[in-house]
Amino acid sequence: MCIRDSTMTAKCDMCEKPIETAEEKTVILKWFFHKKCFNCQICGVNISAVGWHMHNKKFKCPTCYKKATSEQCPICHLALGNDSITVNGKTLHKDCFVCCKCGNCITGNYAEQGGKLTCENCVSTIAKDCAKCNKKILDGALNALGQSWHSTCFSCAKCSLPIKSKFNVCLLYTSDAADDLLCVDLGGRRIIKKK
Repeated sequence: MCIRDSTMTAKCDMCEKPIETAEEKTVILKWFFHKKCFNCQICGVNISAVGWHMHNKKFKCPTCYKKATSEQCPICHLALGNDSITVNGKTLHKDCFVCCKCGNCITGNYAEQGGKLTCENCVSTIAKDCAKCNKKILDGALNALGQSWHSTCFSCAKCSLPIKSKFNVCLLYTSDAADDLLCVDLGGRRIIKKK
């Protein structure tokens, strides 16, 4: 086993040239470097004065180490920091949380359609109106009887319970006197199926 003596003339492990003076020598663990040769093996910046990390058998500057080991934003692919938020289970920079229509940062309510995020202002141009309350449907429209509904608005006009079955199939019944939606009532109330 050969052990290098730090008093001997050493060869730089990067350029393999002799290191002539102690002032130009940097000793890291078991390696010897010229100070000018001790560079990040990713970006090339000199790391003799700024600090270094060993990662995947490579010397890296703090910036490259952070990029290699930090969680990345799925939008811009840069390392996440303290300015991140979680949206629909994905962590991203606040500045990357933008509307797909206008490009502005989303700061309030939003809708997601087809994996794309839309701010509240732009939703009004694409969202459908609920057939019962006439408000914009921002998430999960229920489509029935040729119209769109909030799931909470698709309910019986008399008992206000949601109209659905244990099979998650809507039971579409209306009264014969009006076009109000009514749930299945086995107590003798006259109801007919909407055709």
